[in-house]
Amino acid sequence: MLCYKYKILLYCRHIFFVLITMRHHSSFPLRVLRSRAIVLFVFFVVAGVLLSQGVPVFAQGDFGIAKVDSQIGLSGTSIVLIIVRVIRILLGFLGLVLVIMFLYAGFLWMTSSGNEDKVTTAKTIIKNAVIGTAIILFSFIIVQFVINILSQVTGATSGSKQPPGIETFSGIGSLGLVIQDHYPLPNQTGVYRNTKISITFTEEIDPASIIENTNNSCWALDGSGGVVPDAEGSNCKKENGDNVAYYGDCIDTLCDTVQTDVISIQRRVDKNGVADGEPVSADALVAYENGTQAHIFVFKPRELLGNGETDQWHTVTLSENGIENILGENIFRNYGQKGYTWQFETNTEIDMSPPYVVDVSPASGETIEKNRILQITFNEAVDPMTVQGMLGVSSSFSNVIVQGTSGAVAPSAPPAPETVSGDTEPVYALTYLNSLIGNGNRPTHIVHTNGSDVMYVAYFNTGIAEVNVSDPTKPVFTGKIFSTARVAYGEIHSILISGNTLLITSGNNAKGALQLIDTVTMTEISSFSKLTDPQAIAMKGRYVYVADMNEGIKVINISDTSKPAQVASYGSTVDKTGDTGGSVNTIAIQGNYLFYGQGGSNVRKFGVLDISQPEETPVLVNEADIPAPVTMVINSTRAYIAVANNQIKIIDITNPEKSLPQATFMPNSNGGVNGLGIRSLDLSQEGLLLVGEQYAFQLFDVNNDVDSPVFLATNPIPGWPLLPLDNDRPVLFNGQYVYVGHTGQGLFSFDTVQTSVTEGTTESSPTTEVKTLPPLAVNGQWKITNGYRSIEFLSSDLCGNDAVNSCGEPLYCLPTGCSAYDTTCVSTYSVLARTASLKNADVAVTDDSFVASGLFDGVVDMADNVLDSGTDIDQHGSIVPGSYDFEIYDAFADSAENPWRHKPPFVGIKKDIDDTERYPDNYWWNFTVVNDIDSTSPYIRSVGPSIDQQGVDPFTPVDISFSKAMWMDSFSLVRLVEYPNSGVGVGYVPDTDNVTSTELLGGIVKEVTRSILHLRHPARPFGDNGKDYWYFPVVSGKVKANNQFCLYPGRGPYYEKGPFEEKPLCNVVYDETWHITSVSSACRPEELITTSSTDTGCISAYTTVPTTVADTASCVTQLSNPAVSHLLPSSN
Repeated sequence: MLCYKYKILLYCRHIFFVLITMRHHSSFPLRVLRSRAIVLFVFFVVAGVLLSQGVPVFAQGDFGIAKVDSQIGLSGTSIVLIIVRVIRILLGFLGLVLVIMFLYAGFLWMTSSGNEDKVTTAKTIIKNAVIGTAIILFSFIIVQFVINILSQVTGATSGSKQPPGIETFSGIGSLGLVIQDHYPLPNQTGVYRNTKISITFTEEIDPASIIENTNNSCWALDGSGGVVPDAEGSNCKKENGDNVAYYGDCIDTLCDTVQTDVISIQRRVDKNGVADGEPVSADALVAYENGTQAHIFVFKPRELLGNGETDQWHTVTLSENGIENILGENIFRNYGQKGYTWQFETNTEIDMSPPYVVDVSPASGETIEKNRILQITFNEAVDPMTVQGMLGVSSSFSNVIVQGTSGAVAPSAPPAPETVSGDTEPVYALTYLNSLIGNGNRPTHIVHTNGSDVMYVAYFNTGIAEVNVSDPTKPVFTGKIFSTARVAYGEIHSILISGNTLLITSGNNAKGALQLIDTVTMTEISSFSKLTDPQAIAMKGRYVYVADMNEGIKVINISDTSKPAQVASYGSTVDKTGDTGGSVNTIAIQGNYLFYGQGGSNVRKFGVLDISQPEETPVLVNEADIPAPVTMVINSTRAYIAVANNQIKIIDITNPEKSLPQATFMPNSNGGVNGLGIRSLDLSQEGLLLVGEQYAFQLFDVNNDVDSPVFLATNPIPGWPLLPLDNDRPVLFNGQYVYVGHTGQGLFSFDTVQTSVTEGTTESSPTTEVKTLPPLAVNGQWKITNGYRSIEFLSSDLCGNDAVNSCGEPLYCLPTGCSAYDTTCVSTYSVLARTASLKNADVAVTDDSFVASGLFDGVVDMADNVLDSGTDIDQHGSIVPGSYDFEIYDAFADSAENPWRHKPPFVGIKKDIDDTERYPDNYWWNFTVVNDIDSTSPYIRSVGPSIDQQGVDPFTPVDISFSKAMWMDSFSLVRLVEYPNSGVGVGYVPDTDNVTSTELLGGIVKEVTRSILHLRHPARPFGDNGKDYWYFPVVSGKVKANNQFCLYPGRGPYYEKGPFEEKPLCNVVYDETWHITSVSSACRPEELITTSSTDTGCISAYTTVPTTVADTASCVTQLSNPAVSHLLPSSN
């Protein structure tokens, strides 16, 4: 409209220029020319007013008859509003008639040539037209007033006005902070009418604040999902005696619904106009994470959006006060936002095209390390309800399956029996291999370096010895010893290995110390002696946590290994009764939580501390009563803590801040022997639990039921004499092998696996023991990310041996079934993405519709079209990414035995991949996993816009190019800071592309895949009303590559003045053991080794700003300075 008015005024100025020229060259009387000029002036003013009011009328809404078929819904617009709109259209038409009258009158007057009759007629027409114009204008005002009143009555509201020069939506600053992502995007056009709407929140949301439990479902007792309650509700979880409602599911065809006063989906008559009818009713679904966490919501309108005649704008509004997190807090509480609103425009079409896979990682046939994230990217947004879920024994999700095959047979194993027919299945045992005697013969602790052939064994009154276990049947001493004479206080209490540093605690007579030992030279690096009676130790990143008995837990920073320093503590463990015996003696770390066992005469607790801020006092977030603790091991979901009376408490730590459910396990009553007091525990990545007791050690399986371990084997076997008393009994897994300490006898090694020969086999020798590896159980979670176009899989199995990433967080690995020492052992893997059942799945149906049945049994897009793939198969037996045919696959429609159409049926176990499913339109690919860990950290190679660049185009995305393929979900930690603060916020969403190139690395040509992050801000341009703003992209150190390693240190490109020419890339070189050998001068930090005060790159061309600082907050403070980020009025 503004452009149209501007054009009219320019045209008028042109006419005046012509008239003035005519004054100097025409023989007409001046009086006549003036009168004609006045007529033209009146004409164009009136015409401008009428057309400025009339033009948008014809663009408001759908005034035709929409096509009616089985897929078109009826409009919810009020009939009264329709009548009023028709009146407004007629008034606009009359305005057009008046314009024609003015044109006709002007023509008569201009061509009158002095004829008074024609002039009189022209004047009469103009007079009548002016009167008509006044009537129409007043009528238009009255009609508009009526529309506004009726809009309020029907719940519609006028569109909010935009400030000039900047387009924003209500609460746009929440995008990227409160709201991680949503679909459709702000201002997105061409959206299909049958789309769903999805919102991802950064916080865990209470779904009851958004959703009505319309179908009255409840949480099933096993936590697998929603069920219909029986008459007594006996199949439901209970809380205070009531059924626990399940929000966000469909039972048969009845789905839960959105609370429209909390989240409203509203049609608009135009982009910023009044509402068109009532809010759209929609089914509401939740894609739960980790079983119970609600972050992602999907809303499926119960009628088609838009209309069948014209494109139509819609708004989605999140109310200011309605949505709450799991703690009952308003999600907008910290941001000063008045809710959140965005708009998108639908076209007139229905989406009938199926989605397909365009990229996978790892690539087909690629060999990867076992700590890799798996990724699938589709050509369009897909429904989170069908692709996000947990893989595991007790989970119900099976739409995307990961399946591994055990690695090679361990070295020195005897040949397998000659099999005639039948199968073999693994039988677990504890088969003695060898012993290592010497160094005092009383082992107290054992630790192992992940991916290494050495372990370290602490011996009472002797010290710590290095042992080579490259051949588990022949462990040998290497000769390296750290003697007891060099142990600070004599008796070693605990040991821990981190890289080439061995950490030990020792104590005696209320004095204790933490020592750091160089394992290369077996000499002390430094010690921290301000401890009382240190026991267990755990480590996260550069921080060591020491259980210091009655003095609580001490936090020691070892960033500078030569100067360890205490930075925090969780103080004395005196309880409310005054008991000072509640000492902390066992600890373990998982993510941002430290779990501890505390025991005394009155105080016996299992506690949970939040250690997300390591240099601040840890925060107690939960605790539970337990018997006196002894030792503990943990995995991603459970803590196994040995307590008094030979029990193991199994504590669910899935949601440690909310609840700590317990189960009790008695090793001696589950098929084993009574070995009396438990002294040590260990967990393998294959899901085996090893229990070291005073008189025995025993093996249990926790794969099938984490709360009820299944007995596998014991040493000694039942009926045999018990082992000699050992009050230490250290045990350690190393792949399929077990190492156990025996007082007076030294260190023993055992094999946990042998194979029994089943029916129909012939053995080469009746006494042959076959050491095959166990089948792989791949557990973990698929999570949607990247604008709902990509899904990523993270294994839930810890890599073992306390492996951590560069942030100090635990590493999770794909199981390989290999011995831990064998880094050349490989496993083959397959991933299968299942397509969903068709709505018309009958083999007799011949239509080509890809519409899903609604059973959630496979991948569908946001318009409910099922997954498609083509028939292009590569040399590795995988479907080529990007292969599709948009055809319903029905090759087996005529099969009498097993007819099917489009969705290949699975045979056998639903969570296994069978060859019968390797048909289109499923998607699958194959790759190899090597039993090793990739420990390279990512860094930033280049950025755009360039450093300190000015005059950036308002909608330019921020591009950040990384050195590796990245874990896309971690990009939610990237921020965009605006300076000075506009008070509006930018509103940004991450979008990722993976780019593969062939490069020469270390003299070898390799294919390298790197991620480019695009921070897009579709709802708001850079700048505001021509005012100069600076923008600081802030990349958290917790942003991770697809090997789970963090951007630590925060290294990226640096260059000085002249930001517009081609700039050198930041480049870091690693050797074959993943150690950095060089850093290019275009990087900051440039140093190979950084400290806590120089581990964050802070980049500006302004030379007074330090290029390395302690953290991102310090950098933002440095840059938020007018002297550094000076403001230029002419740039945006």
